[in-house]
Amino acid sequence: MPRVYERARVAYQRACPIGELLGRREDRHLELKATLRWDLRAGEKSKLVESGTLKTVAAFLNSEFGGTLLIGVADDGSVAGLDHDYATLRREGKDDSDLFLLHLNQLIENAVGLAAAANVTTTIHHVDGHDVCRVHVEPSGHPVEAEVAVADRRGQVSRRPAFFVRLNNGTRAIEVQVERERYVAQRWGRREPGGESDLTDRI
Repeated sequence: MPRVYERARVAYQRACPIGELLGRREDRHLELKATLRWDLRAGEKSKLVESGTLKTVAAFLNSEFGGTLLIGVADDGSVAGLDHDYATLRREGKDDSDLFLLHLNQLIENAVGLAAAANVTTTIHHVDGHDVCRVHVEPSGHPVEAEVAVADRRGQVSRRPAFFVRLNNGTRAIEVQVERERYVAQRWGRREPGGESDLTDRI
């Protein structure tokens, strides 16, 4: 019964009134991010900030029940809006929210592949004069790696694949192969038949 309740609770997040999610703290199935691509500290767009969203989406895909990410909402639950992100994508004659969703959906597809991206639903909501994006993620039927941007010690940014999972109210990468195999066995009830290359749907 607890598992049935948890599955139903997460499924409800896909279409429940957005205010119900704004009134909650981050947990295993809910994540809040102030922006998609704007680094609030540096005052510029950032591939590393974008990767924060992609890591969360991948972790929800690899979880048993999925989850929901709200973009445009600060950690304390206050509505920050998407104005910074909109400004980086703005094109004359185009709707800001449409351009935002097109960019976000393309980012997700590029990171996890089309099959996994089909489990993700993105919606723009208007809250207190601001736009907020709800990203609802259904659990994937297969293990998913995400190709994300990472910075080395010199600050050089490159892309690499990684396997992300949800741990309580945070996202973690499982880097040790045997630990990934154990997670896959627990989550999908099988071990990887052909090694690491079978872990990802992108290869």
